[in-house]
Amino acid sequence: MVLEAKNLSKSFRKKTAIDDVSFKANAGEILGIVGPRGSGKTTILKLIMGIKSADRGEILYRGDEDDKISIGYLSQEKGLYEKISVKKHLSFLYSMKGIAVDQLSSKVIAILKEYNIADYANVKVGDLPEIVRKRVEFMTAIINNPELLILDEPFLGIDYSNFEFFKKKLIELKKRGTTIVFTSSKIEEIDNICDRIIILKKGRIIKDDYVEKLKDANTLNHSIYIKTAENIKPFFSKLNIEAEEEEYLEYKFNYTEKEQLLSLNREIANANIEIIEMKHIENTLKQIYEKELEE
Repeated sequence: MVLEAKNLSKSFRKKTAIDDVSFKANAGEILGIVGPRGSGKTTILKLIMGIKSADRGEILYRGDEDDKISIGYLSQEKGLYEKISVKKHLSFLYSMKGIAVDQLSSKVIAILKEYNIADYANVKVGDLPEIVRKRVEFMTAIINNPELLILDEPFLGIDYSNFEFFKKKLIELKKRGTTIVFTSSKIEEIDNICDRIIILKKGRIIKDDYVEKLKDANTLNHSIYIKTAENIKPFFSKLNIEAEEEEYLEYKFNYTEKEQLLSLNREIANANIEIIEMKHIENTLKQIYEKELEE
């Protein structure tokens, strides 16, 4: 365990931002914190970073309140040196890290090429296009090879190609052992990235689980696609199964009890109807997320 939040609570002007929030982030894990705007996501990250103080609760690193680890942080607020060039900005940060002066230029050019923004080396940070700025901010957050990386809405306002770029970078960092905690207001952004997700609602955790477990067929009504050689709609009616005919002799239906599926298979077999294809339709994180917020 790299990070543990224990019973965190925080209020602003008597309005509760988060209430009794507890969770852990394990080594080499990507943890996504998702919820509607105003659900407390940014507040949690600011408490982790020490930018705000909790009214109650504590933050532990490796199980120790006093232990220190290297942390990278990307906030939604602008935190770069606006009036100097990208090259000078990164050179300064690398020099603070201890990189020798004669190695700074080659180091900076290499990372700018890696992030496909070498053409902006001599452009002032304040004049950068927004997406280039986001890449520089991300580079700044990981420049010290952090053990723990905290990102607040890193995908906000970016298009698909840039989303895929940052997604690839996060997965590379995970493979190197970095623990990553990030927030998002859109569940679609974290599918196929996170190992675990936390769903927040009105400042409280309503779900904390592994993505694969959440997607397990037992978490929602099972969804099935079936294609047959003959009409099987009468069987759906007989067994009280709601089904949609996607195409001719192709159906999609949900079942809540395993016996319903077994009974349908028996009816089809007894009628000597050929099943051409039958498969589970995986529950998406979006479905699970929406269901959790409704309850």
